[in-house]
Amino acid sequence: MTQSSASVSRPRLSFRVALGISVFIAALGFWVGPGRWLVFAGPNDVPDVETLDRCTWVAMIWTIFFFYCAFLFRRKALWFLLFAPFAAFWPTMFWLQAGTIFVK
Repeated sequence: MTQSSASVSRPRLSFRVALGISVFIAALGFWVGPGRWLVFAGPNDVPDVETLDRCTWVAMIWTIFFFYCAFLFRRKALWFLLFAPFAAFWPTMFWLQAGTIFVK
């Protein structure tokens, strides 16, 4: 017996699992960026390009995941924005600071 494609349901991502994935990505972004740098940096060290590059990639992954969850969960996805500062703080600050270098 075959089922039609309309009666077969796709497995959907549950909200709790998606929230957990978002927390994990945000924590990873914080550890790759400011967390690891604050733990291992010296007194006058500045973040290197690799650190900024890695945390920018993690922030982009978090942003793509947020938009995917916003499409799935609509208004409930606003809870994901609580973790946005952990994922995107350093890339945002770097972007704002880099923009002021060229303005004179």
